[in-house]
Amino acid sequence: MRKKKTAVRVIFFYLLLTAGVYMFLESCSNSYNRLSEEKIAPASIVIDGNKASVSILENEVSFSTEILSPESDFYFVSYLLSSDDIRSMAYCISFMSSNL
Repeated sequence: MRKKKTAVRVIFFYLLLTAGVYMFLESCSNSYNRLSEEKIAPASIVIDGNKASVSILENEVSFSTEILSPESDFYFVSYLLSSDDIRSMAYCISFMSSNL
């Protein structure tokens, strides 16, 4: 009986923390500056051709994505060594990015 109570408590606290973090991130991403109506974005990513830019709290990092192209040897080897879940996720991402 004691193990059931402990398991229920762990699940309850996990759900409570997950919901709290989700609400915090949602409120941060939807908050606006009261003076200029400029939307505050804590993180964003822009992919343009073979270049990607990641911006986190006004700090920006750019890097090349040529290693992730389907013609790359690294892409082929990592695709063969990856699990089925990762392969299906990569397929969905590549399908969605090709339709944009």
